[in-house]
Amino acid sequence: MNKYFTLLTLLLIILGCHDAQPEIDYNELDRKANEALVQEANKYFQPLPLEVFQYDHSSKALQVNLGKMLYYDPRLSKYGNYSCNSCHNLATAGVDNKPTIATGSKKEIARNVPTVLNAIMNHISSWDGTFEESESEDSLAIPHQDILAKRIVNIPEYKSLFAEAFPESDTPLTLKNLQQAIVSFERTLLTPSSFDKFLQGNVFALNYDEREGLRLFIQTGCTDCHSGTMLGGSMVRKFGEAHDYHPLTGSSHHDEGLKNKTGNELDKDKFKVAGLRNIGRTYPYFHDGTVEYLSTAVKIMAKTQLDKELDDEQIRLIVNFLNALSGEVPADAQKAPVSLATQ
Repeated sequence: MNKYFTLLTLLLIILGCHDAQPEIDYNELDRKANEALVQEANKYFQPLPLEVFQYDHSSKALQVNLGKMLYYDPRLSKYGNYSCNSCHNLATAGVDNKPTIATGSKKEIARNVPTVLNAIMNHISSWDGTFEESESEDSLAIPHQDILAKRIVNIPEYKSLFAEAFPESDTPLTLKNLQQAIVSFERTLLTPSSFDKFLQGNVFALNYDEREGLRLFIQTGCTDCHSGTMLGGSMVRKFGEAHDYHPLTGSSHHDEGLKNKTGNELDKDKFKVAGLRNIGRTYPYFHDGTVEYLSTAVKIMAKTQLDKELDDEQIRLIVNFLNALSGEVPADAQKAPVSLATQ
């Protein structure tokens, strides 16, 4: 009897000790790891603002509406057959998903169309590494500014729209005001994503694969160029710092990048570092649109810029993170003005 009682007591003690051990809260460990990742990510990136305007006036909304109409109006182009939206299609992440575009401008070098989404946050707008808020006369194949200005003057409905949008201007209907109106509209084309929520402290805004992709993105060294609010768009760098990019991308034409403008041999093959917002939807990739798939682009960038070979799993995870940078285009911005349908 005593023997069995002793064994039972010992068993209860063992079970009691086992129950007394603290349970591991894996959710809490995961949360802490994610909080650490949020802190690390905030060293390199900043969330998109909710609104971007560098001026404050009562006619702001009128300028935005005017800019939207101009953005969708094909009558501004040389032959009246395509608008800003024809190339920077807001239904397809602000691009046309074609390798390159030929507008007919004498100054043009055939290059991939960059997205207009969030572009107002870029320090650099063109692949050459320059910044101009609006290059309307070039992108619409207008030989010179006077033609565009005269064309606008001869469209009756714009007279009142410009007067309302620019009430303090003695001559409202000018090319400068046209450009400002389009820029005002483009300032509304912000697409915050789940990544912004993550940066702001929502530790589970990104799923496991997206978080692991972010870790790899940082550890691999991608943040050396792709950082800030736009994850790029703020500098020019040589494409092919570690290896010549042509064999990797299959590029047949040798575009010399910034050197085309400066003539400086040191600027050869220097291009704008592309911002990565909405990168999963803005294919094909690179200045000449030679690469169709994002996974291929990631592999090439690691090799040609960082001299690193990524395996398939690493590429998959980084692509998952990059896809989390896509946000929704404001619904109203995607609707062409009704008045244009009757033109």
